[in-house]
Amino acid sequence: MVRNKSGMTLVEILVAVGIFGLLAAVFAGSFVEVFKAQKMVEKKDRANDFSSALGRFLYKESTCQATLVNNRIKLPKGSATKSITLKNFPGFGSGASKPGAASKSNTMDVQKGTVIDETMRVKDLTIQDGGMAPARVRSDNKEYDRLVAKIKLRLELFQGNKNWQEIAPRFYEIPVYVLAGTRLIQRCAVEMQMTDACQILGSKLDPKTGKCQPQSQCIMQGAFIRSSCRPNSK
Repeated sequence: MVRNKSGMTLVEILVAVGIFGLLAAVFAGSFVEVFKAQKMVEKKDRANDFSSALGRFLYKESTCQATLVNNRIKLPKGSATKSITLKNFPGFGSGASKPGAASKSNTMDVQKGTVIDETMRVKDLTIQDGGMAPARVRSDNKEYDRLVAKIKLRLELFQGNKNWQEIAPRFYEIPVYVLAGTRLIQRCAVEMQMTDACQILGSKLDPKTGKCQPQSQCIMQGAFIRSSCRPNSK
């Protein structure tokens, strides 16, 4: 073998190139994984933004009324669930009422299969009884049961190659009034009125004072017993 004293042999060059190529492949794979992880974090952040926006939509009295009451939604009994559609949700991304379709207005209908944008879609949206014991209240000469409606949102994030990954579900618990005997939601009670607070306390609202007026009074009578202690005598 002829050695060039001023440089490297062909074998040494090939070995060095092979080592550099191996290191490059290792680092390239690591960079790809880091990039994928970063993209997933961004998608989850956007999913959290959407879930929070939906919560603000549901916990506002006017939009809750328009969504749950005007659509005549009945609260299922026990642990049963029911798919629902939340109409006229303020536009978020390029979602629409039909899966995969582009929105032509500033609002969308959120339901099972709704594509929120190119990164996420709704896997399921259901309502069920929150499990709270019903409290019978009377308003406008009608009897209602005060219950809690639990809405469950399940989202999926796009992973590429037609693959979707489900993330942890989000729950929203909303106090509602249902018509006694029918379980038809008549009113959202997310913003408690003074009348409701008085009824829960077993009182009535005094329109003159604006305060809760107890329906009965309790008088407690008794006597105090005074005790004293002294050291024991030996």
